[in-house]
Amino acid sequence: MDRLNTKSLFKKVVFIIILTTFICVTFIIAIWFYFQESYIKETNETHSKQMLKAIDFTLGSTLEDAKSNIVGLINSTVFIERLKLRDREGLEEILKPNFEVMQQKDKFLNLLQIDLSEKPSFVSLQEPKVAPKNRAINRVMLKEVHTLHHEIYGYVQEGNQISYRIIMPIFDTQKEYLGAIEIGWSADFILDMVKQISGFEGLIFIQNRALSASDKSQQYSIDDYQLYSQPTKENLAIFKALHSYGHIEEGSKIEYNEDKYSVHFVNLKNHSNQTVLRVVFLDNKSEHNLFSTYSLLLLVTLFILTFAILLPLIYRAISKYQDSMRDLFNKKINEMKLVKDELKFNRKYFKNIFDAVPNIIVITDGHTMVNANPAMLDFLHYESIEAFKSEHNCICDLFLGGSEYLQPDKDGVSWIEQIKADPLAHHEVLISRDGVQHIFNIRLKSFKLDKNPMYIIVLTDITELEESRAQFELAINGTNDGLWDWNIESNQLFFSKKWKAMLGYSEDEIGNDFSEWSSRTHPDDLKFVNDAIRISHKNDTPYKTTFRMKHNET
Repeated sequence: MDRLNTKSLFKKVVFIIILTTFICVTFIIAIWFYFQESYIKETNETHSKQMLKAIDFTLGSTLEDAKSNIVGLINSTVFIERLKLRDREGLEEILKPNFEVMQQKDKFLNLLQIDLSEKPSFVSLQEPKVAPKNRAINRVMLKEVHTLHHEIYGYVQEGNQISYRIIMPIFDTQKEYLGAIEIGWSADFILDMVKQISGFEGLIFIQNRALSASDKSQQYSIDDYQLYSQPTKENLAIFKALHSYGHIEEGSKIEYNEDKYSVHFVNLKNHSNQTVLRVVFLDNKSEHNLFSTYSLLLLVTLFILTFAILLPLIYRAISKYQDSMRDLFNKKINEMKLVKDELKFNRKYFKNIFDAVPNIIVITDGHTMVNANPAMLDFLHYESIEAFKSEHNCICDLFLGGSEYLQPDKDGVSWIEQIKADPLAHHEVLISRDGVQHIFNIRLKSFKLDKNPMYIIVLTDITELEESRAQFELAINGTNDGLWDWNIESNQLFFSKKWKAMLGYSEDEIGNDFSEWSSRTHPDDLKFVNDAIRISHKNDTPYKTTFRMKHNET
């Protein structure tokens, strides 16, 4: 690897750094104003969304709280009975303490009343100041509830009074409609909740056309809206500054006492989705100025100084980088050669093992055979994997029937999934070759290749073992002696069928646990029998003794 010309490279780097510095400074200055405006616009949009979420959360939580407080009350047997009897005093006796408790929790709650289809405001609990001049809009809401029997909520304007109402139908246990219960809050509750949640101050405005001539005041109007809420002294001063603009829009900016505010509108609607109120939120932007002129100059100065300091360091780094890269390159080349040689050896090594194993080994993705060792090809008389795959997709195509053997598909579950579901079980398959059926024990090992699941399948021919076991069982069951075998490590015993029959038991009445033998040994003989067993184990001598055992019929 040739050494780099560091002097020429240094000159190029210096030129590039100076050019980059000039471009970056120009770019910073050019986008600063745009970025500041974009930031303000983005924060305005974010704050608008926050205000909408705060209002939605407030209305939603208010609705849920009201339901939780009222549902249990209106579903009580006493309440329903008194409502059916039109017992005004009895209903008022039930509602009044609940209304007082709810008011203690919510200072903006000002109305709780029962409305009947034939008698609105049948029972009414409200603050004295809630005395609407015109209930025409509310009557529309009540009429809809009385007709459709579903709950309604929204803002209601009654004369110069604005409130938020929830009206819920009341049914008896037979689902017969009895009337409606109405809950009301003063409109200012939305301002209080938004301020608690997001910290934004707000003012409520009502449309001028919704007010009578005596209620209108040009002093507190903006566009076609009249100030409705009672502002603080500071908010009133800000409102007057806002009023001086005459016409305002979403995102409008106003200045007051060297503070800058952005204006956000939220329209509040009644149950018919008609705008009733406009809430104007004032967002103080004084603390959100991203950069000042001094901060911009400081940023540019620091930027230039940083590059000036870096120039000699870059030169030194280039030389060191060249030397280290050359050493690293040579080291990597040597490592790659070693890895390549090792990979070549391992591939040959494992292929020899794969080819030499006498058991059948198959690699599959669960559907199609990918590879197989020569033992499989020799057993099935195929010259190559391609020859096998020209006739079969999977070795499972050769599995024969039989309930005791693994099937390619059982109730929609593939043979791979059957093994994975019970990996510790002994799985066997039956495969025919040249008219002779062979029994194989089948095992599975899963791995991933390029993130795809793959499986190594090992089939061990246990045909002769199964035949020997069958002959052994035939020999055991054919003798007149009762045979038993004890696995000391697992403490499990094997009892022959004849052994069980000698004690009067069938094949499935005695298990393989040690207690099956000890519980049937005569208590007087058990101690010396155990001593004989212990001596036999200790001295490694044959065990032989005579003792009594309990018959099933005794």
